[in-house]
Amino acid sequence: MTNAQDVLEKFGQLPAIEKKKVVSSILRESLEDETPDLTGGELTSGGKVRRVGESRVSLDSVIYAFQEGASAEEIALRFPTLELKQIYSVINFYLQNQAEMEEYLSAQQKRQAELKQQVESRFPPEGIRQKLLERSQNKR
Repeated sequence: MTNAQDVLEKFGQLPAIEKKKVVSSILRESLEDETPDLTGGELTSGGKVRRVGESRVSLDSVIYAFQEGASAEEIALRFPTLELKQIYSVINFYLQNQAEMEEYLSAQQKRQAELKQQVESRFPPEGIRQKLLERSQNKR
């Protein structure tokens, strides 16, 4: 085996948390001054969803995938409109600005919960399944 193969084999045997530490270290060194291309409002502004580049992929989606243990390559498979460089840039930005990013994610979750509550108050979800079943049976 070559040295690269040895390294990859050892990396593959690491627990997920250790892999994240290694990736984080590499990203800090290689992308230190790289800021992701984000569209939308400021991170601190309420109500605006940040998107990666000109895509429809939200910043939140990439970060949540990373937090769930997905590698940049796996995230690229989930979101084929993103380039690998964009994903690494977002991950690096997240790791370099965790406090600010966690605040942003928390605000987004709160906003989503409020929106869900508003929609459900206007359109109560109770009985929807039954109404849909009745509607489909009446069409027959």
